[in-house]
Amino acid sequence: MSEAPYIVLFKKEATAEAIQNLYASHPIVSKLVFKHKYDMGDFRGFAANLSPEAKNVISNLPEVREIEADGVMTTC
Repeated sequence: MSEAPYIVLFKKEATAEAIQNLYASHPIVSKLVFKHKYDMGDFRGFAANLSPEAKNVISNLPEVREIEADGVMTTC
């Protein structure tokens, strides 16, 4: 199965240090190509294409609140 676009949201109580450690040294997260990184108050996370394996691993991290499919909107 191929990669798909997702938004990964961190828990409100996840520390900035824990999030930075994920970005810098987690074996999967540190290798992702990020479309966006979000840090707006309680809205913190990132957008990236995830393989099913990466999505499964990331969804079980203690810092992660949820993973949502990222959508692309177009107009006709």
